[in-house]
Amino acid sequence: MPIDVRTLCLACTLSVFSLAASMTYVWRQRRTYPGFGAWVGSAWCSVAGLILLLLRGTTSDALSVHGTNALLYAAAGLVVAGLYTFSGLRAPLRGLLALGLGVLALNAGFLHLHPSLQARVAIHSFLTGGLCLWAAGLTWTRLPRVLVRPNGLLSYTLLALGLLYSARGLASLFIPPASQHFMAPNPLQQVALLAYLLGQAALFTGLLVLNGQRVEEDLEHSLEDYQKLRGLIPICASCKKIRDDQGVWDPLETYLHQHAGVAFTHGLCPDCATVFREEGLRRGSAAPG
Repeated sequence: MPIDVRTLCLACTLSVFSLAASMTYVWRQRRTYPGFGAWVGSAWCSVAGLILLLLRGTTSDALSVHGTNALLYAAAGLVVAGLYTFSGLRAPLRGLLALGLGVLALNAGFLHLHPSLQARVAIHSFLTGGLCLWAAGLTWTRLPRVLVRPNGLLSYTLLALGLLYSARGLASLFIPPASQHFMAPNPLQQVALLAYLLGQAALFTGLLVLNGQRVEEDLEHSLEDYQKLRGLIPICASCKKIRDDQGVWDPLETYLHQHAGVAFTHGLCPDCATVFREEGLRRGSAAPG
């Protein structure tokens, strides 16, 4: 017996809820980086959007359709914004917002002016697919700024989701639904929801792995710096500058700041203060007149 669409929506909602709870726990209890909060927001937007989708047919279409589209678009957009921030770049929030408002206005036209489930599904699929492909590109072009090793799970999950959503959009254009009701039995809809369920699990797992990967690499760098400070350090016997691995002589303060994160404040010890005071008095007494 095939699983109906509403049951699949419920399964997706419960699964994404567990993922959102896990993301929130890591965000609050573990070390995370800028951008992770956007991914937590993405997970909860997905949960809220799926709840409104689950209520389709039991509440007003305007609330269910517009709310679901806005929240699921926000979920995809926050993944993109989070990847920019995680990579140390400024997220194009204005562009994402303008794109979202334009698509929501287009969806409203196909709900109120010319009702068409086929058009709305195609628009949502192409938009989400485009955002997933955008995010996949960021994992290959921007993440190397902060990570040495690539994250294949996240990159290929986003690529697969982008291609699947785009294929769904094309299929929606050429295979009209048998009913204008979203919850009506529809094999294409069922396959899309199953793909969404698996894709969300892989996506948020990949984001968790990405954050853990950066924590691990930062720890490795800290250990490397620690080992450098433990070994023999070539230092000038006269000026006290230190030679680094590239043969550059840096002041002691600069070297320790780069390798140990030490910050310095400069002052005079009592002995040096006495010496400077005596030198000043001698120079003053030796001045002519």
